[in-house]
Amino acid sequence: MRRFLACCSLVFCCAVRPAMAWNSTGHSSVALIAYDQLSPEDKKIITDALKHHPRAEKDLMGNADVGDDRDQVLVMVAATWPDMIRPPLNRGIGNPMSFAENHPTWHYVDFPFDPSGKSHPAPVGQWDGKSDPANLLQAMQKVTGEVVDPKTSAARRAMDICWIMHLTGDIHQPLHAASLFNNDYPDGDRGGNSILVWVGGESSVLHSVWDDLEGLNTRLIDIREIADRLEKAHPPSEFTQQVTNMNVKDWAMESFELAKAKVYVNGQIPGVSSEAAKNHTDVIPVLSAQYMADAHEVADVRIALGGYRLAAVLHDLAGKLAALPPTSP
Repeated sequence: MRRFLACCSLVFCCAVRPAMAWNSTGHSSVALIAYDQLSPEDKKIITDALKHHPRAEKDLMGNADVGDDRDQVLVMVAATWPDMIRPPLNRGIGNPMSFAENHPTWHYVDFPFDPSGKSHPAPVGQWDGKSDPANLLQAMQKVTGEVVDPKTSAARRAMDICWIMHLTGDIHQPLHAASLFNNDYPDGDRGGNSILVWVGGESSVLHSVWDDLEGLNTRLIDIREIADRLEKAHPPSEFTQQVTNMNVKDWAMESFELAKAKVYVNGQIPGVSSEAAKNHTDVIPVLSAQYMADAHEVADVRIALGGYRLAAVLHDLAGKLAALPPTSP
């Protein structure tokens, strides 16, 4: 989940959704595609590790249907867990792990895009090894190191695996790697969270439009259908070179370039700010059918590629976990 849009409080008749980070459907699809690529041995190592999660039954298995493959449910929901623990707007209610485990800045790394060519500070990609990571690149360094540390508890390791799965999905969403800067957004558009558009009969922030491109499903039967479709349309052979590149910053820069070209249309994206749209819904522009068709294709490719890259990450992780001595719960 990204930063909530301030214009949630706008009072007008159209619906405005809070912004997420690929929604649960997108993250679950990435995870299930990855799971499909793993060997039986790798699957067992990863699922056994996840079963040590402090809330494995309540959070990771809570929505399993009768007859579901429980390991597939475990993996696909684990990839959504870092969003599940985001506190709701009413901060006194929600998952009891929300306050201790919620890290809002971990979900994205905003590289600035200013069509005018003006320079803006770039995010710091290197984690200092001590402070709470400031962005996704730093967070990945933290959790990928911690997860294979022999001193890490089994519970902490399970949560780290959830983060690794989630962040791998996040960085393949173009708006988790970019912010638009121009006269309307001198401080950046917060990854599309400050741009209002009209699509599907309602208004939405641009970030949410991209998060929801694969639909709004959470059941295994529906995610299985999406994963099967994407694996057939975009098989691993389509990404032979990309899958071998395991540099997370390179993944971020891929998303950044897609954000510039496909999301922001090289700076020509139609949209208005929440302030400009206040009490004037007629000024919110409609995203064209062509824009949405292109967006769907980008989302399909990025989720498929994210899944194959996550499989490579989990395969490597399984090998390292197998070599570790037993740990405490």
